[in-house]
Amino acid sequence: MATRNGGGCANGGVEGSGTVHNLSFEREFGKIIAEQDTMAKIVAEKTNRSIAHVIQTLATVVFLPL
Repeated sequence: MATRNGGGCANGGVEGSGTVHNLSFEREFGKIIAEQDTMAKIVAEKTNRSIAHVIQTLATVVFLPL
C-alpha cells in the first residue's frame, strides 16, 4: 500500500539515500515564518511611529507654551 508521503516507504518518506519526498510541511512552516516576520515588521513600524509622535508632541509642548 502506497502512502501519501513516501510512495510506500515504511520510514516516513525517507529512503535509504536520505532524500525526503514530502516537503509540504517545510513549505507550510516557511509560509508561517514569513507571515510572522511580516507582522513583526508592521508592529515595529507602528511602535516606532508612535514613539516619534510622542516625542514630537512633547517637543511641541516644551517649545510652544500655551
